Amino acid sequence: PISGVHYLYCLCVARRHGAGIAELGRELPALLAHDSPYAAAIENYQLVPELREVLAACRRLALAP
Repeated sequence: PISGVHYLYCLCVARRHGAGIAELGRELPALLAHDSPYAAAIENYQLVPELREVLAACRRLALAP
């Protein structure tokens, strides 16, 4: 979960800055959705609760207009 979230953060930053990767536009919203199994796994990962903060930052970066 830790390395996955850090990779996710890099993808969100890339999308925010206009990276031309088509999959980012299609897949990130689904991964970051509140009902996403991926997001739920991060939110429920008790060993490193700070991952929820990184997930929230990813949502702000990727889903903001």
